[in-house]
Amino acid sequence: MLNRIIVAILAAFLSTSAMAADDATAPKPAVCTKDGAPVADDYLKAAHDVMTLSKAADRMTLIIDAMMPAMIDMMRKSAPSMSDSVLSAFKDALREELQKSLPGLIDVESCVYVQHFSIDELHQLATFYQAPLGQKLLAESTGIAKESMAIGMAWGERSGRAAMERALERVKKTGDKT
Repeated sequence: MLNRIIVAILAAFLSTSAMAADDATAPKPAVCTKDGAPVADDYLKAAHDVMTLSKAADRMTLIIDAMMPAMIDMMRKSAPSMSDSVLSAFKDALREELQKSLPGLIDVESCVYVQHFSIDELHQLATFYQAPLGQKLLAESTGIAKESMAIGMAWGERSGRAAMERALERVKKTGDKT
């Protein structure tokens, strides 16, 4: 069940990414605006710099790689006659396509950062990511993410089982047989 949730999250990520990045280089938003006014190029560049310095593309790649096995497993279950070579080719093509479109996605998502941070805050974030502590955070974040993912999956499985038990108990009490 958790795998289906993970696949659903990946599908949502992929569908929103596909809308934002439907070709090799996603178009920048027609005009990035904040509070109804167009955002200056230096403001948008500051947001893009933060995303680059924080290795946003690497984090997205990590998520893609973590979700890919569950997605392939779901495809295998939904189309059991699909050959391993077709699944492998799909996996490779999807990863290549996602990697190719990441720069465009970063461009589009830079506008999201503009919505949440002032230009001064973006400069401070850039300074942080260039400082020793920021570099350590980046170096450690892959390991942290892997450990957190394992913890989160175990937590999700336990919570899912407990919720299912509680739901079945409630259904039993009401006598619903559906």
